[in-house]
Amino acid sequence: MKSLIYSSHASEDTDLNVLVDILTIAKKKNEKHGITGMLIFDGKIFLHYIEGEPQKVDQLYHNIQHDSRHHSLKILGTRLHEYRLFKDWSMGYMNNSSQILKTYEKITGRMEPDINALDYRQAQLLISNLSKIV
Repeated sequence: MKSLIYSSHASEDTDLNVLVDILTIAKKKNEKHGITGMLIFDGKIFLHYIEGEPQKVDQLYHNIQHDSRHHSLKILGTRLHEYRLFKDWSMGYMNNSSQILKTYEKITGRMEPDINALDYRQAQLLISNLSKIV
């Protein structure tokens, strides 16, 4: 099992309809390909944790790189695991900016969020903590 965490910046035209489209399509495709994970969106930046068979995760990330709804992708890290963190979620989602900020501050000790400054462990901890609130 492989996990990959990346961040990206939303395109300027990303709105609620775009997010609903992303989540609807991702859930269906993820189920089909055995991918699970969670997407965090604070209104500007996406933080996405994906997990599954290594070749499936790599293919998904390749497809994600070509999606015009976001830009400036940065891989925060990858890991190999024996188990899934999100075995029951083809695509979990959190967009509560205040809760994201509160959890970010708790994990990093910094009040000004900088998702791109997170290492893999911090990003995974942030996503894991937020998944308990969803």
